[in-house]
Amino acid sequence: MDEYFTLAKSSGLHDSSEFNYTFLEAYHENDTSFLAEQLASLKYRANYGHKKDVIQIPSIYSYNFDEVYRFTYSAAFCNKSAILTIGKNAYKQIIDLYIYEQHRPFSPQDTFEGINIHHQKITIDSNVWKKLQEGIYHSDFWGLMQDNGEWGFDGSTLTVAGYNKYGTTPDQTKIIRRWAAEEMAIGKLFKQILDETGTVVECFRYK
Repeated sequence: MDEYFTLAKSSGLHDSSEFNYTFLEAYHENDTSFLAEQLASLKYRANYGHKKDVIQIPSIYSYNFDEVYRFTYSAAFCNKSAILTIGKNAYKQIIDLYIYEQHRPFSPQDTFEGINIHHQKITIDSNVWKKLQEGIYHSDFWGLMQDNGEWGFDGSTLTVAGYNKYGTTPDQTKIIRRWAAEEMAIGKLFKQILDETGTVVECFRYK
């Protein structure tokens, strides 16, 4: 299996953002944090998926943006999580934020489910988009490994998915996962963009 993943990563023939690939890789690397999140998500869908207050959060591709990024953040001992999508095309630039309960998403292709407790969509100006672009460059998002191998207990998880119609990666898509990213450049960028919405979640691990 080691040879499979080595070849898959070096050849560029495998879509590493596809959920089945990600799940298999997590199993191979004994990523118990990710596997536990998937189990919690499955249990939640089984128990609450039929209820009317369960909302669906669209895939990042459904916005028809030329460039888009999705930040998904959750923390231990916090019953609230966030999906923040920021993107633009020739006609609009927006932030679409969901704060939700009982959900552990990963793949940008998924149609996410969760109990929505706050939804906010705002139009942003060029200054906010410039701040995002500077943060993406400073964090070297497009050059980061999907997983840096640093995981622990009782921290937080940040997943960032990006799509650039005019990008140079083989599939124009990138996805990374980081544990306890609050002091990392990519984690600080998420907080900067979240602050643009004026939303504060007290149990998030940001000071």
